[in-house]
Amino acid sequence: MANYAHIDPITNQVINMIVANEDYISHLPDRDEWISVSLDKKYAGVGATYYAEHDCFISPKPFPSWRFNLEELRWQAPISYPTGDGLYEWNEENFQWEQIITSVGIASTSNAQEIE
Repeated sequence: MANYAHIDPITNQVINMIVANEDYISHLPDRDEWISVSLDKKYAGVGATYYAEHDCFISPKPFPSWRFNLEELRWQAPISYPTGDGLYEWNEENFQWEQIITSVGIASTSNAQEIE
């Protein structure tokens, strides 16, 4: 059994995901629209786009200001993620990373387990 993504032949977007045997896929009338998915092909889920030239799936663009990095095959914010301790989320309206603050303090990689 393997994971397969059904790709729209016009948009290259993933329209369905299933777990199936290769024999099952080979007997489908649209078998050429199914791609075997492995973990090394990046994100593969409904809404992602398959790029045959890179043999990978790209998740939908997370924010209008982000650009796609073809070398790393991932979306990048216009400003680098902050270094040091802490967890951050992108604020598109303010065009910046903002540190995540919870009711127990500032979220960080060192206390992430404690605040779950």
